[in-house]
This record gives sequence, structure tokens and C-alpha cells, in this order.
Amino acid sequence: MHNQEESEIDVVALSPAPSQNSYNNTQNEKKYFCQRCLNHDLQYPRKGHKPVCKYASCTCSDCIMVEQRRQLNNMLSKSKLQLVESPRETAANGRRVRDPQCARCRQHGIRVPLRGHKRVLCQFANCKCEMCELVEDRRSLMAKQIKLRRDQQRQRNIMDDRHSLDSIGENDIIVISVGLLLIVCRDQRTHH
Repeated sequence: MHNQEESEIDVVALSPAPSQNSYNNTQNEKKYFCQRCLNHDLQYPRKGHKPVCKYASCTCSDCIMVEQRRQLNNMLSKSKLQLVESPRETAANGRRVRDPQCARCRQHGIRVPLRGHKRVLCQFANCKCEMCELVEDRRSLMAKQIKLRRDQQRQRNIMDDRHSLDSIGENDIIVISVGLLLIVCRDQRTHH
């Protein structure tokens, strides 16, 4: 069994890493933040934060999603403990290699690497057993949380863009990126 303090190589990146503006850690170390605080646009490292989290008992819909996902993960991990797990592979540098498995197959005692294992090819894709329903519920919650994080990032970017536009001077060249189209124009507010 590996120590949880051990760093991890992320073979399959599912979401972007948190920005560098928060806490000084080594460049390769993955940073985990309190999900409830992230729901409210705050970034606090998860480790040791729970006793002081001001959103620990928040009942907004986003924080309820966090609690539901935690409960689903607990139910799924209890069933995973009952399955015989093969030892994890480690890289030459001693760090754990992340090797995700199909969650539905895993619930039925079969280890199938997720990479290349398409949903249509999974023999349990349409299984309606209790554990597969939990997997599907967790997948749905994760998708909603990812959408929420992307919407939050989009809002931050819009606010940053508005702040940048407010600081444009009279003779500045304005560059607007619209998809693949790039528009460059000179501000016409100058006095003749």
C-alpha cells in the first residue's frame, strides 16, 4: 500500500491544474482545494481546512452536490475494498502511476484500463445494478461540477477582460479575438 503523501503521475488529465497564484508547492505536486470553498470562488488547500471551513454546513445546491458526490464515492470505495486489487505499479522514481480503470467493470470485479475502453464496448454499459447506478450518479454529479468550475472560470475571465478594457488608453490598438477570427483596430477616440 502506498502512502497518500506520495506524489502521483497523472496519466489521464481530466481537468486543468489550479492556477499558480495560490500556494507555493513543488511544480509537479498536484494541488487539492476545498470544493465547497471553490463553489464560493475561494481557494483554500484541502489539507487541514475542514475544521475551519466556513462553508462546511452550507446548503446551497453546489455544496449539496459536493456532499452527494462524497457519499457516492464512499459507497463505491466500500465495494472496491471487497474486490481483490492487484498491487499498483510504480515508476522508477518511486511515484505512483495513475492508471484509471472502467468504474462499471470494476464494480463487477473486472479490471479494464479506461484508456481505449469506449462506453459502447463496455459489457456493463447498460447494466442497471445498484453499483452501476451509483457509478452513473457519480459520473453525472462530476459532470455538473466540472461544468460549474468551467462556468466560474469563464466568469473570472470575463471580469478580467472587462478590467483590461477599462484600462485601454486613447492611442492603444485594440485586439479582439473571436474564435479563429482576430480583429485588430485602432481606437478612433483620438482628437484631431
